[in-house]
Amino acid sequence: MSNYTNIIMIIKYKEQIELTCQRLKKARENLGLSVKQLSEELGSYSKREVLKIEKAKYEPTLQYLYDFCKYINIKIVNIIEPYTKKK
Repeated sequence: MSNYTNIIMIIKYKEQIELTCQRLKKARENLGLSVKQLSEELGSYSKREVLKIEKAKYEPTLQYLYDFCKYINIKIVNIIEPYTKKK
């Protein structure tokens, strides 16, 4: 792979992570939960961790995605589905 291809792959990966984090925040907000309430409900994550995930400062782990989706009763794929730009 060329350096250009590697850079494009990294950019697309970062875009996907950011989109996933935005979806996590939106889902929490749709439930009317504060960051503090969510962290307390999930139990294993501090308010700071949840905030950093929602701002894409931390990448959400598979365990976080599982716990979050289980708590709000949705499938993980609804959060991490690939991003496709509309033409």
